[in-house]
Formats: sequence, structure tokens, C-alpha cells
Amino acid sequence: MLSSSTLSSLRFFEAAARLLSFKAAARELHVTQGAVSQQIKNLEEALGCKLFYRLPRQITLTEEGRRFAAVVRQSLEAIEREAQDIAASGATVDIRLRAGPSFALRWLVPRLGNFYAAHPHIRLYVNAAYGYFDPARREFDLAIEMIKDPPPALRCELLMD
Repeated sequence: MLSSSTLSSLRFFEAAARLLSFKAAARELHVTQGAVSQQIKNLEEALGCKLFYRLPRQITLTEEGRRFAAVVRQSLEAIEREAQDIAASGATVDIRLRAGPSFALRWLVPRLGNFYAAHPHIRLYVNAAYGYFDPARREFDLAIEMIKDPPPALRCELLMD
């Protein structure tokens, strides 16, 4: 059974196995070559077998190392894909905005680039429409309207005079 400290050495092993170099793995992982070597040694001790043949100026994978490298690489890639999916799905917020067509085109659209740069996790859907809307059956999250008497069923704030 692998301990949590042994599991942490899998990233070191994957890099060294892929690059066939402790030195190159250390550069990629921003650690010392000695740290990579120590992590590999700990992993080999936990598994009870050698994963690399250490030759002068090079390393090669043992048969066990080749098999283990394939599994570790696939597993780390699967973890990375799942983490990206979770981050992408959890971080996105959809907002439906209703605004008059002239306001949307002349004022809102020119500012959307800055808005998306500041809030990349928000997807804004703009519905440019004029006319009456029923506050009880609205199909928007926010509205920018030019009206004198706001409907009492909605929370309203003055945006500009």
C-alpha cells in the first residue's frame, strides 16, 4: 500500500520516466536533482523494486518501471482532465441580461471585453429588447431599463441619470 508521501513522489517519477533524466525532471518540477533522486528512491523502497537502471550519465527504465510509468502517466492525465472539468463547470456563472437595443449596442457591447477580462468565469447573455416585461414571469436575471416608475416586485437601483 502506498502512503501519502509515496503518492506525492508519483509526479517526480512520471517526469523522470518521461524525460529519462533526473536532471531534466528537476528542471521541469523546479526542484533539485537530489530531490528527484530522493523521491524516486523512496518510491522504489515502497514498491520493493527498482524502477530505473542508473548508468553513467543516463538512466533507463526497468521492465517494472516501464509498466508503472504507463499507468502513472495515464492516471495523472485522467486526474488533470477531471480537475479541469470540475474547475470549468464549477467556476462558470450564467447571467441573462435584458437591455434596450440602443443601450446594448452603443454602451454595453463596447465594454464587454473589459468585463470578460475582469470576470472570465461569467457568461453574459444579452437580450436586447424593448417593451413591457412581466416581472413575475421574467426571463432574465438582470435588466437595464429606462423607466420612470420601476415595478415594485423588482429590486431596482439607479444606474445613471
